[in-house]
Amino acid sequence: KSLELNKSFLQPRLSAFYSFSSRIAYSDRLVGTGNFDLVPIGFVQGTNQPVVAPFQQTIVKAPRSFTEQFDSNKGQNFGLSLSIPILNNFSTRTNVNRSKVNVERSENLLSQTKLDLQNTINQAYNDAKGSFKAYEASQKSLESRKISFEYAKEKFNLGAIDSYEFSLIKQRYESAQSDLIISKFDLIFKIKVLEFYFGIPLKI
Repeated sequence: KSLELNKSFLQPRLSAFYSFSSRIAYSDRLVGTGNFDLVPIGFVQGTNQPVVAPFQQTIVKAPRSFTEQFDSNKGQNFGLSLSIPILNNFSTRTNVNRSKVNVERSENLLSQTKLDLQNTINQAYNDAKGSFKAYEASQKSLESRKISFEYAKEKFNLGAIDSYEFSLIKQRYESAQSDLIISKFDLIFKIKVLEFYFGIPLKI
């Protein structure tokens, strides 16, 4: 919008104006009577003889009707105005070029944001995929540790192994159980992150 607005300033502009007015003056009612009075206007230097001048006597006429006064004193004014952007053409073109640069910068920023989002989604997918493989490995490890523990328990009950060796096998089995729980919750978290990027509402 800013670019289009700045471009419009490069175009010549033609405008028209019109006005109507009416004046009512008190002086329009003053008329001369034809009689003159001699009024002193000064003195002759040296003799002090008065200097007089004739001034016509005036009277005030009765006011005319509003319609007569309106018609006699109405005035109209109209014309056209053409504005050609010559002096400020350089400034306007500078603003247009600046707006173009801002548009290009915004487009580049949008493209970079889309690219960053795509990379983030790809990373979230790879993380979820890696967590799933780790979860599968933990399941297999637990199954193997469970079999070893069951076999060691039988041997321990028969006296074939001592308590120290049985304790080590039991610890490995319990550690495998803990690893499976950790990998399970890590997988759930990575899946939720991936669902978030695909617009799927989070549900706990």
